Amino acid sequence: MLWKAARATTQDEFDKTIRDMNAINPLAFDWFQANADPKHWAEIYFENCHYDHLTSNISESLNSSLLHVRELPILPMLETIRHQLMQ
Repeated sequence: MLWKAARATTQDEFDKTIRDMNAINPLAFDWFQANADPKHWAEIYFENCHYDHLTSNISESLNSSLLHVRELPILPMLETIRHQLMQ
């Protein structure tokens, strides 16, 4: 549940996971809250840009643009990719 809370991208998702953690073991949860400030481990409290490091949007976009060249021999495939990158 800690990883789920750490990766939460909305306050509601974070709060629900924190409540679930507390329901499992209130003493452990109290210790954790006292010793680990969420600004050091929770995604929603990180300052500055996050650079979408939890998603693969760029690779998904590239992958979908290369669907039609996957079956080509290697040299025509690389040439097509080179042309797409230049465009």
